[in-house]
Amino acid sequence: METTYLDCVLASGFFKDELYVMLGDSSAFVERQKVQILQEPNGLNNGKGKVCVYVIEREADRLLVEIPGQPVVGSLRTWVSSKQLDLLDNNGI
Repeated sequence: METTYLDCVLASGFFKDELYVMLGDSSAFVERQKVQILQEPNGLNNGKGKVCVYVIEREADRLLVEIPGQPVVGSLRTWVSSKQLDLLDNNGI
């Protein structure tokens, strides 16, 4: 399955090894090892990062992706603009 990293907003998770990831219309608790942290969240301030996602379906200008984690808002799958794409090789993380 194809994987890619997409820009996301981060907040602290309940445990040290997870982050609360917000992407598109969804959010989930994701293991830290599946997130590239660009700005660490602290206290009430959100952070920035890139989360590894699975590409489920491609359309001309958007992608259906699945976030690897436990859903909080919405589902683990969300549509995102294909402009956000930063493809990895198929090996993923």
